Amino acid sequence: MENEFQVRGSMCWYQHILVAAVEANKAHELRLYSRETGLDSSQVLHTQPLPAPVVLVTTTGEDSLLVYTYENLLYHFIFAPTGGSIRLVQLGQIAFHGIVRSPARVRGLSWILPDSQLVDGDPSQDVAVASVLFLVDAKLVLLQPSFNSEGNLKYDMKVIAQNVEFHVSMRDQPHFDVIATQAEESLSTGADVTLRNSLWVFDGQEFKLWPDIQEVLRAASNEAQRNMPKTISVPLDYYPLSTLLSKGIILGVEADLVQRRDISFSFFRFAIRTHLFLPDILRFFLTEGRTVDAVKLSEQYQKLEYFAHALEVLLHKVLDDEVDSGPSPEEAILPRVLSLLSSFKQYLDIVVQCTRKTEVRQWRTLFAYLPPVQELFEESLQRGSLKTAGGYLIILHTLDELGSASEQTVRLLSRAMKEGDWDLCKELARFLAAMDETGDTLREAMEGVNITLRSNEDRSGIMSRLDVPNSRGVNGLGLKYAEQSDEMESEGQSTSDAASFSSDGR
Repeated sequence: MENEFQVRGSMCWYQHILVAAVEANKAHELRLYSRETGLDSSQVLHTQPLPAPVVLVTTTGEDSLLVYTYENLLYHFIFAPTGGSIRLVQLGQIAFHGIVRSPARVRGLSWILPDSQLVDGDPSQDVAVASVLFLVDAKLVLLQPSFNSEGNLKYDMKVIAQNVEFHVSMRDQPHFDVIATQAEESLSTGADVTLRNSLWVFDGQEFKLWPDIQEVLRAASNEAQRNMPKTISVPLDYYPLSTLLSKGIILGVEADLVQRRDISFSFFRFAIRTHLFLPDILRFFLTEGRTVDAVKLSEQYQKLEYFAHALEVLLHKVLDDEVDSGPSPEEAILPRVLSLLSSFKQYLDIVVQCTRKTEVRQWRTLFAYLPPVQELFEESLQRGSLKTAGGYLIILHTLDELGSASEQTVRLLSRAMKEGDWDLCKELARFLAAMDETGDTLREAMEGVNITLRSNEDRSGIMSRLDVPNSRGVNGLGLKYAEQSDEMESEGQSTSDAASFSSDGR
C-alpha cells in the first residue's frame, strides 16, 4: 500500500481531512483521506487530478485550499460536503509567469482577501482580488493585484521581510476558538484591535509580527512610503511550532543533547515549551502610546486563568528594564503598564506578586508611580483579599512605613481571626516575631486583639504559642501570593526577614 503513491507536494489538514499532493502511476493528483481510515486507495474520499507536480498545498480561510504547481499556477479550491463525504471544487487559478521565476524556490504560500470580499463577495472572484504572499528562499514577497490600462490583471511586487524561515497568517488559522469569536465581535462593533488579522514571521531567533495585515497592505501599495510598519518582536529560546491565538501562547519544542557513559552515542531529547506572547504585544502598544488598544486587547484574554500572570510578566520585565536605565517621565513605560493593570480586578494581587520576585531596591521605583502603600493595603482589606493585604504589610515594613505592633497588623490579624484563616494568623505571628526577637512586638499585637500569649519557659526568646482554636483556614487565598512559572523568578530576591510570609506558605 505504501508503495502505491508518493507524496510530492506536501500535505495539510482540513478539520479531520488529510489533503495530500501525491504522484501515483506517473500522474499527479490531490487526495483526501479521513483521519479515521487508513491510507489505502480504497479509502480515498476524493481524487483531484492535476496537470503538473505540486510545490505546495495549504488551507486558507474557512473552507479554501490553495495549490501551487511547478507550472507556476496557483489553483483555488473549496471543500464541498456531498452526501456524507467531501470533494474539491475548483473556483479559479492565477498564472505567475514572469513574476515568480522559479517555482521550486517557493517555500511558503498564503493569500489575503479584502474584508468586503470575505463578507459578501463571490468566492469565484477571490483570485482576482487576493493579495498573495510567497516565501521565496528567505524573502517574504507580497503580490498585490491591480489592473493596467487595458484592463488586464497585473501584480505589484514588494519584499516585506528578509531572512524568513516561515510565516503564519492568523486569518488562515482555525476559526473555532473563543478569541476568534471575540475578534469578530470587536470588528462588528467597530473596534480595530484584534490579532485575528495579524501576520507572524519567524527569522530563526524570534517572531516578528504585524498586528494588522491591512497596515502592511496599505504601506506596500503606497509608493511614497518606503518603510513598512513597525513589527512586534517576541524573542524565543526554542523552536516554535504553533501559535495558539486563543490561549495567548506560542507552542514549540526544545532539544537537549544527552550524553551518557553507558552508551557509545549521543541523542537528543525533545521537550514541549510554551511562551506567553501577550506581554510582548502589550508592551509594544504601550511604548507606541496606544494605551486604548492595549486595554482592548487585554480584555479579549481576561478570562484565561493565567491572565494575571501574563500581566505580572509584563510588569516584571518593564520594571527590570527601567529600574537601571532611569528613563525620563515622558519616556517611562512603567506608569503606562500600571495604568493598564488598574483596569482589571487582579491589579492589587499582580503588584504584590511582582514585589515578591524582585529585589527590594526596585520597590521604590515601582511604588513611585503607585498610590501610597497604605492605601493599597486598605483597598485589599475592603475587597476581603487578606493574603494580598498581608503582602502589602510586608512592603510597609520593608519600606520603614510600619511601626511596631502597628494598627494595620492588629486590624489584619483581627480580620483573619474572624474569618477563621488560622494559617494567616500563624504567618502574621511569625512576621511579628521576626521583627522583634524579644517578643514584645508580638505581645503588643496580641493584646490589641484581646489574645494572651502563654509563655513556654523551656524556650528562650520568642513567645511561640497562641491561645486560638486549632482550625483550618477557610478563605483559601494563601499568603504565598501565587505560584507561577519559574520564568518570573528573579535572581535577586528580597532579603527581608518578612520573607517568611511567603516561603512558609509554599
